[in-house]
Amino acid sequence: MKRLLQKTLFSLMLCGLSLLQIQCSSVMPRSFSEENRTEFDLENGLHVILHRENSVPILSAYMLYHVGSKDEDPQKTGFAHFFEHLMFSGTKHILRDELSEFVTGAGGTMNAVTDYDYTSYYINIPANELRLALWILSEQMFNLEIDSFSVETERRAIREERRMRYDNQPYGSVYEELVSLVFAGSPYSWVPIGSVQYIDEAAPSEFQAFYKTYYAPNNATLVLAGDFDTEEARALVSAYFGDIPKGEKIQRPRVRLSPPDSLQKIKIVEKPTTPLPAAIYAWQSVPQTHSDRLPLTLLRDILANGESSRLYRKFVYETELAAEVSAISFSLEQTGLFAIFIAGNAQSEFSTLDSLLFAETEKLLGGDISETELQKAINRKKTHEASAYGTMFNRAAALAKNHALQTAASENAAQNDDATELEDITPEMLKAIARKYFSRDRCFRLYYPRFSPEIKNQ
Repeated sequence: MKRLLQKTLFSLMLCGLSLLQIQCSSVMPRSFSEENRTEFDLENGLHVILHRENSVPILSAYMLYHVGSKDEDPQKTGFAHFFEHLMFSGTKHILRDELSEFVTGAGGTMNAVTDYDYTSYYINIPANELRLALWILSEQMFNLEIDSFSVETERRAIREERRMRYDNQPYGSVYEELVSLVFAGSPYSWVPIGSVQYIDEAAPSEFQAFYKTYYAPNNATLVLAGDFDTEEARALVSAYFGDIPKGEKIQRPRVRLSPPDSLQKIKIVEKPTTPLPAAIYAWQSVPQTHSDRLPLTLLRDILANGESSRLYRKFVYETELAAEVSAISFSLEQTGLFAIFIAGNAQSEFSTLDSLLFAETEKLLGGDISETELQKAINRKKTHEASAYGTMFNRAAALAKNHALQTAASENAAQNDDATELEDITPEMLKAIARKYFSRDRCFRLYYPRFSPEIKNQ
């Protein structure tokens, strides 16, 4: 029972980061990268990808806007996420409640997600309802109603979301504290939900300006994945989106991270909601288009994903110092993060967790990686891809993000590295990458002690 409680608490700590990792890992697999695919641009700049798969009579309509929290004014955060809510508040031709009623009434679902670099809106629907999906997405792009009522309604919703996900959950602030430490001084140092304090003050005119700047066809990618006739779909896309005017060219922030040795690297977070000690160890890593991204995901699995991983065996089975160990490796448009999470037992000391953790990473730095470990991680990755991209929704999301990433990389040649193939990765390559990123002096540490009024932040 005690172990179950600890695992449950740990899962709460990881839920926000797990979602981000999923969003930031949607790189298009080769298995469907060119099959039955048509791409074109409308004159207003909207990039369209049609991925036809007629085996099942469903389709996913996925609209990605190339705007996320990193594009915000540091003093006015939360706008990108606010639009994730506001886009469902109604348009000139669709009342607020009608948006979901139209989709669910047709047997479909709709939702949205915001991360650092993108905001996406999607409708999964029976194939014969393609016109409905395109109409709704085009209405959201050009005819959104932004008034005092819709803004105030969504303000209340976001305040409640923040209380539930961040403020009142055990370890709910982990994500926020971690990125503020690792990405300090950059546009990636605040979470997409932003500051409720500023959103509470923003006027409807500020949201209208944000909408006009970023919700334009030349800042969007539309993907249709599923059962449709390609020529008919192409004509319908042109009919629904072709007359929407092109927006102004967007000036994007250039992210330059401070080197770890110039930043605070250790932080103790005292929260009255912390029931058991937890330690998070993190390193700055690489953007999505970097050739080291894939090897880092394999190192993540070798180190800390699954009960047979090195750190799980060491902390949970051998020493019994922790109830759970896991790791994430996610890449953003202009940077990335690698982190290890350890949920300690009630008596765990951070100094002991540190010693064991760094002893294991030193083994990597010394070149302790076997062919067996590598092959196991590769197999795990292949299994994940085979299962993850079976749905039309996941395919649409991957295609949209892949296009946006490649476009962003072409604007920043320094990040446009060739991708690494799984079959090209060797133990020697992993050893070199481990030495490149996982040194102790590059590590950021976040500690959550069991709550005690005597503990102070240092």
